[in-house]
Amino acid sequence: FEEKIIDWIERYGKFALEVVLYALNSQEIDNNQASNLLSIIGDINSYLTYSSRIWLLEYFLNHKSPKIRYGAVIGLSNLDSITSINKLEEILIKEDNIIVKNAINIVLKQLNNAKNEI
Repeated sequence: FEEKIIDWIERYGKFALEVVLYALNSQEIDNNQASNLLSIIGDINSYLTYSSRIWLLEYFLNHKSPKIRYGAVIGLSNLDSITSINKLEEILIKEDNIIVKNAINIVLKQLNNAKNEI
């Protein structure tokens, strides 16, 4: 399932991401699949969708499901986007799930290390 979506995003870009956004918001995909999908969206090799993927992943940091928030955090980790540091710090303050909170701390450390190397 995820491989087909990745292929679709690589082919159709932002349009495909809009469909993913709709599907995730309408709960047509269960939380486990949604989390997996979000985590691998960061691995997609598409410069044209880079900023859209950041936006999508940051959007799902506010989802009611901790699984989906976790997938979004891992996706941002895979993107290695230092531009997400502020958003992750903001989300960390209000995050109440310990697993998601730990993941955010790990990703923040990774992104801050990457930022310091620039």
